[in-house]
Amino acid sequence: MEEYRVIIVGGGPSGSLTALSLLRLRPDLAGKILILEARRFPREKVCGGGVSGRVTERLESLGLPWQELPRTTVRGFTVCFRGFRYRPEFGNLKCFVTRRSLFDAFLLKCAEERGAEVAREAEGREEAPAEEAADRPRKTLSREEKLQLLEDRFLLGEISEESYREMKAKLMKR
Repeated sequence: MEEYRVIIVGGGPSGSLTALSLLRLRPDLAGKILILEARRFPREKVCGGGVSGRVTERLESLGLPWQELPRTTVRGFTVCFRGFRYRPEFGNLKCFVTRRSLFDAFLLKCAEERGAEVAREAEGREEAPAEEAADRPRKTLSREEKLQLLEDRFLLGEISEESYREMKAKLMKR
């Protein structure tokens, strides 16, 4: 099994941006960062695709071509509650709305292009469509490899200790 210096659980925006930030600070980590992702991208999400000006500035600082995303600029908004309407002043034209599935896939693709490797769950999951693969080999891990990674490596992710134990227990049952 390959040696990784950093393992990130989840290829969503937090995981992808973590990998991108690490690779910007430490280019020598290219090929040594592994993102563990349970699902294929793009995947539809219920949550919105609003991107704040602060996030857009972060994307720019990382040199990501966010302008390639299909998007609509947010020029203002209205808050409605119990018959009242409030339209605050709004002047940040770097805010935009895009499909969340496209945003997630964009960030993960950028992380892969810059040197992070992505491993998808091998068992019982649909693989990405051929057009999504775009000449990049897809890495999958066996149950034993995942358990080894959980035991021996430094993990980054938005998971609690309880979630970590649950994830490890599920892998051990298979």
